[in-house]
Amino acid sequence: MAEVGASHIVYGTDIPSVWPDTLDLILNSEHLSSAGKEAIVGGNLVALLNIE
Repeated sequence: MAEVGASHIVYGTDIPSVWPDTLDLILNSEHLSSAGKEAIVGGNLVALLNIE
């Protein structure tokens, strides 16, 4: 992430019905701000797809 920043990362999974353990790595990260976490888990995708 240091090379691209949180604004260039979108978290995704192909497991629609289970909360993936890897998402906890993002949400519990001490290296990411709250805004960075929000961007990675949904905000960047909303912006990319131009969803209002």
